[in-house]
Amino acid sequence: MSLGMKFKYILFCSISGLLLIHGYAFSSWDQLGKNPQHTGQTATKGPIQYKIAWEFPLGYSGRYSFGAVCDSMSNYYFCGELPTSTTRSIISLDKTGNLRWVRVLLNNTNSFSSPALGIDNQLYISCIDGSVYSYSQSDGTPFWQFKGAGPFYSGPTVDKKGNIFVGTRDGQFYSLDSIGKQRWIANGVGQTYSSAVLSNNNNTVFFEIGYRLYSYSESGSYRWTYIMGSTPIGSPSVDREDNIYIVIAKPSIISINSAGSLRWEMPLGSRGTYFYSTAAISNTGLIYVAADKLYALDKTSYIKWMSKQTFNEYEACPVIIDREENSFVPMLGGDIFSFSNKGDLLWRYNFGIHQSMILTNDSGLFISTIQKSLLLIDSGSSISYTNIAFNQQERTTENSLKVYPNPFRDMISVSYSIKSSANKDIKIWDITGRIVFFRKLIESQGEIFWDGNLDDGNPAPIGCYIIKVGDKITSIIKMQ
Repeated sequence: MSLGMKFKYILFCSISGLLLIHGYAFSSWDQLGKNPQHTGQTATKGPIQYKIAWEFPLGYSGRYSFGAVCDSMSNYYFCGELPTSTTRSIISLDKTGNLRWVRVLLNNTNSFSSPALGIDNQLYISCIDGSVYSYSQSDGTPFWQFKGAGPFYSGPTVDKKGNIFVGTRDGQFYSLDSIGKQRWIANGVGQTYSSAVLSNNNNTVFFEIGYRLYSYSESGSYRWTYIMGSTPIGSPSVDREDNIYIVIAKPSIISINSAGSLRWEMPLGSRGTYFYSTAAISNTGLIYVAADKLYALDKTSYIKWMSKQTFNEYEACPVIIDREENSFVPMLGGDIFSFSNKGDLLWRYNFGIHQSMILTNDSGLFISTIQKSLLLIDSGSSISYTNIAFNQQERTTENSLKVYPNPFRDMISVSYSIKSSANKDIKIWDITGRIVFFRKLIESQGEIFWDGNLDDGNPAPIGCYIIKVGDKITSIIKMQ
C-alpha cells in the first residue's frame, strides 16, 4: 500500500540508470550478487594488498543481518545498530565512512537479507515481519509498505523496470511493482530463504521454494518446475545463456538450462550442509563456488583450478570477483580470503563476524561485520580518506575469548579473560537474535561449558550461533 508518494515511471537501461555490459553495471552494487543474475562480478579492480581506509563502529544486541548495497556515488546501505542503540535500523554511509542517515526499521523488525536499489531513488528491504519496505536513498524517508502472507527471509530482486520479486519463508512468491502494489503471486510447497534471479532479458524469473526450482514469466505465467532433490544452500546464479547454477546440500553444484533440464551436477567436497554459497560467474564464463575449497569451473563442470587453501568454517557468504577475476571469499566467522585468478592466495585476514561484503566503484572492498563497517583499498592506492582517524593499535584489547572444539556436537568449552570494567557475563544467540544461553561470570578469567541444550533441556538446533563474553564476539557451529 502506498504511503502517499507519487512516482514517475522511468525506464532505465539498468536499475541505477547506468550502462550495462551483459548485466555488469560499471558503478553500483544494486542487490545480492550485484545484479538480477547474481553474477557477483564488478567492472572495477579489488585490493591486491589491502590497507584500511576507514572504519565505522556498530553495535550488536544479538540480531543479525546479511547484505549491503552501494549506489553509483559509493554511498552504502545496510542493516545494523549504532553503538549506543539496540534498535535495528537501516544505515547509510557515504564513501568516506561518514553517517549520511539512519532510519529505525518500521515495527522494530529485522532483515536477514540484502537490500536492493530501485528506480526513483528507492531502497527496498524485505523483513521478517512479513513486509517489504521502500525508503528514500537520499534521507531514509519511508515511501511505502507491502504486507505479505508470511515472513520474508530472502532479499528482493529488482528488474530494470523497478519490479520486485521476493519470496516468503512460508512458500509464497510475490512480484510487486515499483510503488509496492502486488502484480502476481505464486504458491509452492516448502520454505524460501534464497533470492530469485532473472534471465538476461528480464523476461523470466527463477526462484526456489523448498526442493523445487520454479520458472515463471516476469508477468506471472507458469513455465516449469525442476525438483532438485536436496536443499538449496545459496541463491541461484544465471550465466549469459540463461543457464542456472545452484549449490545444494549434498553438497554439490547443479546446472539447469533455461528450459528446466539438468545439464550437469558437480560434487563439492564432503562438508555436509553447513555452508552457504552462491556461485559467482565471470565475463569469461567461469563459475566460482566456495565449499571446502574455492573452485573455478567452466560451463561443462570441468575444474579449471581449485585453491590449495581449504576452509575450516562451515558457512560462507557469496563469492565475489573483480574485473581481473581475483576473488574474495568471506566466512561467517570473520576470515576473508582473497585469491588470484589462478587460485593463489593473495591475503587472508579476520575482520570480525561477517555480515556482508561488496566491491565498490572506486576499487574498494566494503565489509560489514556485527561490530563495525570498514573499507579496504589497495595498499598502493593514492585515494585519501580523512574523516575518520584509525589507529591500528585500537584493534588490540585486554580481553580474550577462545572456544573449543568448533564446530562442536555435544559440548563446547569457552575460555575467557576479561578486564574488570567489562560486562562479566556470557551470552549465546542464534542468528535470529534469540538468547539460548546466559550466565553471569564471577571471575574475570576462567572456563565455562555449554552442553548445546536450551534452558528447557531440549537440544539446540544445528547451525550457527554467536557467543559474546565482555566485548569479545565469535561464532560457533553446532553439528548433529
